[in-house]
Amino acid sequence: MKRCINGHYYDDAKHGLCPHCGVKIDLNLGMTQPIRQPGKN
Repeated sequence: MKRCINGHYYDDAKHGLCPHCGVKIDLNLGMTQPIRQPGKN
């Protein structure tokens, strides 16, 4: 068991990062995308 910086314990053999804290994703916020309308493909 490993403890993350927020105090959660997790099995580091199963998870590379704490599953309780979530995964941080590096998003490109400069790129925009159109919003999909419900019912339209």
